[in-house]
Amino acid sequence: MCDKSNGRYQRNVDCDDKNPCTVDSCDPNTGLCSHKGKTCDDTNACTHDTCDATSGNCINTPVVCTDSNPCTKDTCDNIQGCINTPKYDFKQLQASDKCNTYSCDCTSGNLIKTPVVCNDNNPCTIDSCDATAGCVFTKKNCQGTNPCQIGSCDSCTGKCLVSQVVCNDNNACTQDSCDVTTGKCVYTPTVCNDNNACTTDSCNRDTGKCIYTPKTCNDNNACTQDSCDTTSGQCNFKDISVQLCASATTNKCVNVRCDAVLGVVQTPIVCNSTNKCTKSYCDSNRGCVQQPIVCQQPSCSGTTYSCDQNTGTCVQTIPNCNDGNPCTIDTYVAGQGCTHVQTCISNDGCEIASCDSTGKCSFAPKNCDDGNPCTTDSCCNGACMHVPKTCTCTAGHQGSCNTSTGQCQFYPACRTNSDCQSGNCVPSIGCVTASGTD
Repeated sequence: MCDKSNGRYQRNVDCDDKNPCTVDSCDPNTGLCSHKGKTCDDTNACTHDTCDATSGNCINTPVVCTDSNPCTKDTCDNIQGCINTPKYDFKQLQASDKCNTYSCDCTSGNLIKTPVVCNDNNPCTIDSCDATAGCVFTKKNCQGTNPCQIGSCDSCTGKCLVSQVVCNDNNACTQDSCDVTTGKCVYTPTVCNDNNACTTDSCNRDTGKCIYTPKTCNDNNACTQDSCDTTSGQCNFKDISVQLCASATTNKCVNVRCDAVLGVVQTPIVCNSTNKCTKSYCDSNRGCVQQPIVCQQPSCSGTTYSCDQNTGTCVQTIPNCNDGNPCTIDTYVAGQGCTHVQTCISNDGCEIASCDSTGKCSFAPKNCDDGNPCTTDSCCNGACMHVPKTCTCTAGHQGSCNTSTGQCQFYPACRTNSDCQSGNCVPSIGCVTASGTD
């Protein structure tokens, strides 16, 4: 049409794209057409939403949720969409029946029940399976009715073996036997008796021979002759002091007497000397003799002896024991010589002591690192302890420690390759594939 004010001709823009599945409009500012797609979303995740290009009507086609797996239940949730749930709860089945393993037939979808093989390869056990506890390995009882015969099982053949109880107290002075009623060892002592009241009768544990030790009759009087009466066992003490003194000596430089403690006592004649380093003595034939004192004591542990002019005695000279080491305590010990004891000593076996050039002590903890990240290292009473790391996991799996990283790793438990759905069986680790998982 024509605008009378400006003489311009105006006409409406045709924005129809002939597509009933779009909403057509024109922007009055730019004059450009827009074609927005028609919204067919029914907010149901279980439908596939489209628009009919001929009629412009919305089509909401139900989604097919089958995953072609007969071992799953296929359902659809309006919000989540397709859900493929395992048909069987293997965890619950395994928990209620530990004597079978359960799986699903990938072709038919049927439940497969496989009996667990309980075999510990030990012929000395009776192998069985309990639905709650799983495999049970009962030790074979080989003990008979005679407690003096010990029954055991041959680990190679599984046959029962019988061995006699060995009764030996390592004492040759007993007769060793086993009581068939109690199974306890009986040790009957050997009787030693020589019918001599003056002996103490005993038996040698090593040889089994009887020993008859004479009774000691001693009145601790050196002037008597001591004896024992073999019938009564009574000690007799006869005074022989006169005979002892008469036969003692003809030495004129001594006085002779019998002392109950010392026996025959010879009292020497004292010969005095004015020179303290000269000794005087009485010779049995010549009388008093003057003789220079010679220090004959042997040098011991570095010491020397000489005569002291003031006292007339041999004086010991002790050596200098300083070894020039600030880390030792230097002393002289009689009979041993110089000793050098370390000053830095740790009373804790888990501490290492050291000493520097100034004599200062330092203590450092003992290094117990064994270089294995799968152990917890510590020191106890001086001994290094290496406790293996425990890796605990759920039933049906087993844990082990990675010796490179120290981290726990968990794999399905297995005995042979047939127990693994994939990969190979390493009994100490589980089912392992090239990627490290089952």
